[in-house]
Amino acid sequence: MDMTKIGGVLQEALKRKASDIHFIEGFPPFLRIYGELTPMDSPPLDEARLNDIILGMLTPLQKES
Repeated sequence: MDMTKIGGVLQEALKRKASDIHFIEGFPPFLRIYGELTPMDSPPLDEARLNDIILGMLTPLQKES
């Protein structure tokens, strides 16, 4: 599963029953599971990958703003 794309992160979050997903540059995505932040088994997110994830969630109109 590709943890650098939002779909892979969402699938893993659902599988692990996470309530939140946290993205921080320089760290892997974190899942909040039963109140505890748990890092995903993924390489740290650099600025480019983090931007790709964020922009991948936006509509074309949102990207223009």
